[in-house]
Amino acid sequence: MELEIESRFSEADYQYMEGQEWKAAVNMYRVNDMWEEAYRVAKSHGGASAHKQVAYLWAKSLGGEAAVKLLNKFGLLETAIDFAADNCSFAFAFELARLSTKNKIPEIHLTNAIMLEDEGKFAEAKTEFIKVGKPKECRCTFITRTGLEPRGWRRPTTQTVCQMCWWANFCFEQKDFQKADAFLLRAQKPELVIKYHKDVEKWSDAMQNCKEYLPNKLSILQEEYEKEGAKKCSRGVEGMVEQAREWEQSEEYTWAVECYLKVKDSTNVPLMEKCWMKASELAIKFLTQERAVDVIHAVGPRLTQFRKYSAAAELYLNLDLIKEAIDAFIEGEEWNKAKRVTKELDPRFEDYVDQRYKEHLKNQGKAY
Repeated sequence: MELEIESRFSEADYQYMEGQEWKAAVNMYRVNDMWEEAYRVAKSHGGASAHKQVAYLWAKSLGGEAAVKLLNKFGLLETAIDFAADNCSFAFAFELARLSTKNKIPEIHLTNAIMLEDEGKFAEAKTEFIKVGKPKECRCTFITRTGLEPRGWRRPTTQTVCQMCWWANFCFEQKDFQKADAFLLRAQKPELVIKYHKDVEKWSDAMQNCKEYLPNKLSILQEEYEKEGAKKCSRGVEGMVEQAREWEQSEEYTWAVECYLKVKDSTNVPLMEKCWMKASELAIKFLTQERAVDVIHAVGPRLTQFRKYSAAAELYLNLDLIKEAIDAFIEGEEWNKAKRVTKELDPRFEDYVDQRYKEHLKNQGKAY
């Protein structure tokens, strides 16, 4: 702290790093308007989003075209606009949008309207809703949770629900699922939240909302989900590949993996291998450890059947399945690789590899 007071920033930085107090170093540079240094420390020592937060604050301190230029440099312009709006810094959000991405201005007005409505500021919310460009629809978005009506307005309960649903549909079309969910939940229509997510095949979100708001319907939805997945994965090879990609794009990784695993076409071995490897990749990245192991155990033997021994071994090694990886290398007679894996990862298998190698030589009629 004394070093910082004396403006000996480099020395203070070193002391903060030694004490693992990177946030203090960032704050020191911030208050002294040394943003490049603050950004450097945050990026080197902070978490995944620390440097983004510093870049946002840096841009906010600059304002105007300079802020836009800085955020563009870091590829964070749209992220910063969304962050500003979500954190009620609407003036900054509008400033950035007007100077760069005018198409985001209606979205900012909508976010502001929703927040004002939550705070019970109905007249101000009305103004913001109108600025989105749908004045007739906006008129019915007022919800009076206190039981008091905004002055000069009648409370059209049925219309309010209808208009909430209209806005939800609008947000879904814009792929703004979070705001769409919020509108439908305000309208007390959780069943529509689930339906909308089902319609765009976002089953995970449908399940999550069902579990939270309609738990008595969860078993029915689960059964429907399983039937839908099984039906779509039972189509021909091209259909299965197409469906697997759709599941993957919609982040329904469980069903994507199932579809990729079911791809079997002896006339197109490269396609099969590609699909099986994709199933393995998705399982390792997104599914549970137990399920990933099951998938790798299914794919590994298929690859060795087509003499893809190294590929199978690499998959096994991704999940620390050392014995299986060694066996794959041995089956492909890649003895050096088997011995290297044993030596580097699990010396307990050295005798096992040696014994298998002796048997191999014996079968080849060679001495060990």
